Amino acid sequence: MSKNRILFSGAGCFLLLCLGWLVWSFLVSVSSNNISAITACAQEFTGQSERINCWYRLIEKEIIKDGVPAGMHAFTYIYDNYPDFVSTGCHVHAHKVGDMVYYGVYLADPRLEALEYPDSLTACGYGFFHGFLEHLIQDHPTTKFVTETCEWMSERLEERMPAIRTICYHGSGHGFTLAQVEKVPQAQWGDLIAFTKDPLEKCDALSVPREIEREECREGVFNVLINWAEGGEYGFSFNRDNPLVICDAFEKKWRHACYYEFSQKLDHIARRDVMELWRVANKIKDRDEASVVFRVAMAGAVQQTIADGTYIGLTKKCLLAGPQVENMCIESIVNGLFEHGSPRKEHDKALAFCMEEWLNDAQRTQCYTAVATRLLRFHTREDADDDCRDFPKEYQSMCLRARP
Repeated sequence: MSKNRILFSGAGCFLLLCLGWLVWSFLVSVSSNNISAITACAQEFTGQSERINCWYRLIEKEIIKDGVPAGMHAFTYIYDNYPDFVSTGCHVHAHKVGDMVYYGVYLADPRLEALEYPDSLTACGYGFFHGFLEHLIQDHPTTKFVTETCEWMSERLEERMPAIRTICYHGSGHGFTLAQVEKVPQAQWGDLIAFTKDPLEKCDALSVPREIEREECREGVFNVLINWAEGGEYGFSFNRDNPLVICDAFEKKWRHACYYEFSQKLDHIARRDVMELWRVANKIKDRDEASVVFRVAMAGAVQQTIADGTYIGLTKKCLLAGPQVENMCIESIVNGLFEHGSPRKEHDKALAFCMEEWLNDAQRTQCYTAVATRLLRFHTREDADDDCRDFPKEYQSMCLRARP
């Protein structure tokens, strides 16, 4: 068995009274998630990994006891109050919650309709669904099951979770790959084709109306591969001098997905140096691919520096790196801030960035446009309309127009 299976008021009330009631209501909802226990994890454990594991146990306890919404209340509270939870990988932590729900809830009653799907599951780049789906598809690695599952999720959740369809196919790529691991003998560890050919062919064979779903599936395959390379698992590792060279071993139809996923790890290799990221990206001869790699790598660097605020210095360097780089910076920065933003408030830090006084007028307009177009990845159209009211007045009408 693969180690990947291991669990990982009234109308006349005074304003103050109303405000007090709202605060009390919030605390009641969070108190069910054991605020004192969450605080105890931070106080009793000095090691970061110990604190995080303690929080994991509390989130899992809430899920088992009171359901998925209760677990996500705890997750959100920890995110909003403990920066080290954010800095160690918001997407990774949401992914872990998906693991918990699959093994702790779903397997006890294996019906998708029996689960609860609070809006907060879109948090941290839909990390929950990446974790949940990779195990679901690992246990049912057929194109028919994937199509049925993703269509079911799309029909029932897309109105509240606009990106759920593509996320589902991406998570399926994870699952196809984890299922393949169980078939590869140790003598073939490190063999790219042995681990990826079958999953990629399954992605290609999906019966879907749009190519983007197949591409998301392929990206899911390579997402697993990069995590193995980063952790030195199954015989894989990074070529630190040219980390993207691994993608050249694949057919052209699969290469873009490889570049896209591997570029997410470049911030570590380039030590978050903007010009080093650009240098690595430029080793790719295809200019369009090089642009994509830089944008994704920059977004990844921003994601990893949200908690300590150092992304501000990183973004300043990006905007001073010359016209070729500058034109790609704003959208990448906004995307990075969104993907690791606070659950249900993903746009807050992106809007704060757009207000930075050192942005010029053109950059500021580009920034607000990027935020507006990103809203519908995480929020419903109705919520996105409300989000536009958070923009400065002079940009609100632009926000409403810019959304696709």
